[in-house]
Amino acid sequence: MNTSALEIRPLEQSEIPLLDAHLDPERLAGRHHQRFTQQRDGRLTYLIAWLDGVPVGHTMVRWTGATDAFIAQRIANCAHIEDLFVMPRYRSQGIGTQILNRAERIAAKRGFTLIGLAVGTDNPRARALYERRRYADTGIGTFQIGGTYQDIQGKKRHWRETCQYLTKPLTATPYQPQSPTQP
Repeated sequence: MNTSALEIRPLEQSEIPLLDAHLDPERLAGRHHQRFTQQRDGRLTYLIAWLDGVPVGHTMVRWTGATDAFIAQRIANCAHIEDLFVMPRYRSQGIGTQILNRAERIAAKRGFTLIGLAVGTDNPRARALYERRRYADTGIGTFQIGGTYQDIQGKKRHWRETCQYLTKPLTATPYQPQSPTQP
């Protein structure tokens, strides 16, 4: 698959219905709007990977750090990548790497010198990607994350994952204020 036409940029409000239809609708039904609202409020940037006008992946970069208390108490002044996802049929084609590149660039532009993310202990493919990108284990050990969501049929679902936290130093560039949707 040719990914040369891949575009990675912050979500625009008018694009929310496309995300609801294409990107993990079972798990994320209705959550794209919540993420856009947080982006509009300046708490995060919701990056979407577009291939020929179709959303194929996403991640959030939280400017306030990790939302998990265990991590937030141990890692400060760190941009936090959350929910990096590439549609299964587009995996292993460099899209995840390009999303990470973009997330790291915008974090550095905002003056962050450290970026981090949680990776499931049962996800060796993701961990291998992060390690190739020079993310390293913080040494704080494993921790649990989890929550509930309502699936597309309205059924309440629970999830739990055992993770480790990885960080990567960034070379900061001077911060230039921009609108919340245009990092």
